Amino acid sequence: MSVSDLVRPNVRELKPFPRELPDLPGEEIKKRLGLTHVDKLSFNENLNGPSPLAVEAMQKAAQEVHLYPSSYGDALCRALAEFYGVETGNLLLSNGADEMIYLAAQTFAGPGDAVVFSTPSFGAYAVAARLLGADPLPVPLTGYAVDLTAMLARAQDPGVGLIFICNPNNPTGTMVAPEDIRDFMQNVPSNIVVMVDEAYMEYTRDPAGLSAVSLINRFPNLGVIRTFSKIYGLAGARVGYLVAGREITQMMHRVRLPFNVNGIAQAGALAALRDRGHVERVRQLNDGQRRYLESAFERLGLKYVPSCTNFILVDTGRDSRTVFAELAQRGVIVRPGFQFGLDTFLRVSIGTEEANRRFIVSLQEILFSE
Repeated sequence: MSVSDLVRPNVRELKPFPRELPDLPGEEIKKRLGLTHVDKLSFNENLNGPSPLAVEAMQKAAQEVHLYPSSYGDALCRALAEFYGVETGNLLLSNGADEMIYLAAQTFAGPGDAVVFSTPSFGAYAVAARLLGADPLPVPLTGYAVDLTAMLARAQDPGVGLIFICNPNNPTGTMVAPEDIRDFMQNVPSNIVVMVDEAYMEYTRDPAGLSAVSLINRFPNLGVIRTFSKIYGLAGARVGYLVAGREITQMMHRVRLPFNVNGIAQAGALAALRDRGHVERVRQLNDGQRRYLESAFERLGLKYVPSCTNFILVDTGRDSRTVFAELAQRGVIVRPGFQFGLDTFLRVSIGTEEANRRFIVSLQEILFSE
C-alpha cells in the first residue's frame, strides 16, 4: 500500500498549483529563460505598486513580528466597516481572496452537494468544490460574459448549495450590472448561498455603485468577496475579506484558522485602504494603459474583449501556446488562452507604459513579421 492509497479520492484527483512559466515569480522566470529582464503580465498584479504609506506601515509593523496579530483583524475590520457603511460583524478577513473561496466551500459545500460557477472563470471555484467532495457544475459564458439566466437554471439542480459569481469575470474582464445581481438574488432559492467575487471591482468606473455590497442587508444568503491584491498592490501580503450578513460571517468564522492574516499584512492593508489618492492614481493609470492596448489591438486588426479590469483578453488568431512561447523568449510573460479553453487568445495584464509597449512591439513582430 502506498501513501496515495490513504488519500481521499477527491484529493487524489486534484493537481498542485502549477509551476509553469506564467505562474512563477519574475526572478525564477529570468533564471529559467536566461534573461536579464522580464515583463510578467500573467498574474494581473498591480505593477504600479502599493501605496508608500502601506509599505511604511508594514515596515513599522515588522518591529512587532514576535507578537501574534489580532485574530479577527479588529482595526482593519473597523476601517472596512466605515468604508462600506456596514457593521464590523458583516466582515471577515482571509489570507487572500483564495482562502475566502475555500472557507465558503468548507462552510456551505460537502459530499453530495453541488457548486455552480461560470466557465471560463477563476479556477479556485472548481478546486474548492472538488476538495470538499462536492460536484462542480460549470456554466458556460455567453458572449464572454457571465450568464446569470443559465446559472439560475443550473441552480435548480438538486444538491446545489453554493454559487460563485466572478464579477468582473476573470479571464474575460466583463461584468454584469448590479441590478442583474439583484434580480438573480430575488429568484435564486433562499437555501443557496451566493458569493460574488469582486476582486477586480475597484478597477471599474464606479466601484461603489456597481458592487453587490449594497445588497447584503436585503439578501442574507449573499456574500461579496474582495481583496487587497489587485488595485491596492498587496498581492504578496495576502489579504482578502468578505462583506456579508452576520449569519454568513459567524458560520465562516467557525472554519477560519486563527491568525490567518498576519500582523504585517493587516497593517499594510489598513494604510492602503486609507490612501484613496493612491487608489485613484492607479485606476487612472490603468484606464490610460487599457486604452493604449485597445488602440494597439485595433491598429493591428486583432479582436479583443472590452474589459473593465486590469487585464485584456485578445484573440491573436494563432495557437496560444506558440505565441506565448515566442513572447516568453522575448521576455514577455502572458497567460495563454488554452488554459481557459480559448485556444487562440492571450490574457495580458495591463502593466506599466514601458511593459505594455514592449508587449505590443513583441506581439507585432511575432504575428506580422515574415
